[in-house]
Amino acid sequence: VAQYPKNMGNPHLLQRRTGSTKASSGKGGNGNSGNRSNSRALAIGSSSSTTQAIANVQIDASGKKDYTSLIRAGTNADQQVYAHHRDLKGYVPTTEEIALPSQSETDQAVSKTQKAIDALLSKKVAMAKPSGTALANAATSMNQEEKTQFIEYKSNPNAPGY
Repeated sequence: VAQYPKNMGNPHLLQRRTGSTKASSGKGGNGNSGNRSNSRALAIGSSSSTTQAIANVQIDASGKKDYTSLIRAGTNADQQVYAHHRDLKGYVPTTEEIALPSQSETDQAVSKTQKAIDALLSKKVAMAKPSGTALANAATSMNQEEKTQFIEYKSNPNAPGY
């Protein structure tokens, strides 16, 4: 089943609007007029909306819709649009670009990476080790049981809410 975003390019909706069984393609009889591209108005928006915008969609020589005309409209009129796979340019890399690194370059990258990992790990290990007051508190906590004083609480029967 074909999906049409907001009825854009839906041939069935266009047939319903024009009331014909065959959609006309602007000038010409069968819609294919050589290399000359034709233009067809396309309604954007749902059929239930009260206002609709009309945008011109170009039709190329093979009879297919070229939606890049929508991008070129307005402020982008003077800019080149690359919207098709055929617009991609081939690239052949040089042998220097695809060559494997030498042993010295590999060793240099390995040592640089190892130094970076060691720096990160040394910070994490230093944060995990107790220091300063934590060491002092650890030393005093060994005899904490001797210093502990227990207080027994006895409620006052004469207190309010007893």
